[in-house]
Amino acid sequence: MELQSPLIGEQSLELPAPQQLHLKALNETLPVYSSEVRALGKVGIKWSPPMPVKFLAPLGDMIKPGPYSIRGTLRFQACSDAVCETPQAITFELPSMITPRVPQAPKQSG
Repeated sequence: MELQSPLIGEQSLELPAPQQLHLKALNETLPVYSSEVRALGKVGIKWSPPMPVKFLAPLGDMIKPGPYSIRGTLRFQACSDAVCETPQAITFELPSMITPRVPQAPKQSG
């Protein structure tokens, strides 16, 4: 699976270990997942300068608050012990919201 967005700095996906299955149609043993697969992943949003100033320009453009969409593609191939289907891809979108940074409350002297 891969995610695409100008917001994404890093991404990782951890999948459980697949099982080895001998596919008679191919006469090969391949790593496969059966039934439901649960994966755990992380997406890092790119760092954004707090304000558009020249000396921060090399770090990238400021990410403006507002709605964004992160597109993803999941690629898979369904197989049985007799036949493998054509590889497929499913695309999806994850709606995301970047909120403005709220400044910390001033410290009260007391």
